[in-house]
Amino acid sequence: MIAGLVTIDVEPDNVWANSQSRDMRNIAALQEFHQLCTGFGIRPTYLVTYWVSKDPGSIDTLLDLQSKGNCEIGAHPHLWEIEPHHEIEKQFSHPVGNSYPQDILAEKLERITSSLTEHFGPIHSHRAGRWGFCPTQARILERLGYSSDSSVTPGIDWSSTGAPNYSDFPREPYWLTANDVHLRDTAGLLEIPCTVLKNSHLERLRWSNLRSVVRQVLGRSQSERWLRILPRGSTSDLLRLCHDAKAVAPHLNLMTHSSELCDGTSPYWKTPIDIKRQFEIYAALFQWWNENGVTPTTMSEFTEHWRTNLNRSSVSNHTDAIQPSEAKECAA
Repeated sequence: MIAGLVTIDVEPDNVWANSQSRDMRNIAALQEFHQLCTGFGIRPTYLVTYWVSKDPGSIDTLLDLQSKGNCEIGAHPHLWEIEPHHEIEKQFSHPVGNSYPQDILAEKLERITSSLTEHFGPIHSHRAGRWGFCPTQARILERLGYSSDSSVTPGIDWSSTGAPNYSDFPREPYWLTANDVHLRDTAGLLEIPCTVLKNSHLERLRWSNLRSVVRQVLGRSQSERWLRILPRGSTSDLLRLCHDAKAVAPHLNLMTHSSELCDGTSPYWKTPIDIKRQFEIYAALFQWWNENGVTPTTMSEFTEHWRTNLNRSSVSNHTDAIQPSEAKECAA
């Protein structure tokens, strides 16, 4: 089986420009994107920030999506949003987990988990804000009942932002070691890395023509291909990436932000025409998944499948399909 995951950071409008943004216009646009996903059998995982979890209109939208039974609600902690606040937040606009004392970090993660659970039921899946994952977070999340994480972007170095250098991290899923999120264990929290592959020489040359803001969101490396839909990308490049990634790992993990799915709420897609083009690319990609044996799954569904099937031997030897009994209806 090759699993297809769509993991979406659900956050306020244009946090790139304003880390304190509480505008939520983009959240309503998830309805149209979810409808597109449903048409291709895609089962998104919506990873929700704290401020979104406190906004009544956003809660209503997400509850409506959850009620359709074909998605998962998880957590995406923008730690600077969450009490208790700490002096580090006066120094940096987007501090990450290893910037905080352990007790403060634990209380923040407990608070967002409680807020999400209040509305959506138990929360099992997580992605760190600003890619800033660390062993302390992993241990706290496991204690809080989480089973999976998707913070690793293999081959990309975020160390200039305070987040890890993921340059030599695994590209396939693995159980996290409690004291080192780079090393493998036999149980615990399952890391489901974003799909990022080595770049070709031709694509490295093309990189130099990309606008700096796009290079920034792709990370700090010119030698990687990331499964993301951005304005200067092409459908053919995405499909080639998916084809190549199927030989490397048992999953495809496409990530985006909710604010990229609405015009004018991110740095990338400015107009309704831009959004229309973006959705056409998604449709072509999802069609390719359907035609090439990619099984749509949420993070929790994939984790359960990995625990019961793929964990028994090497990932390259498994073609098991996710059985209907494993596909929990909108596990939260």
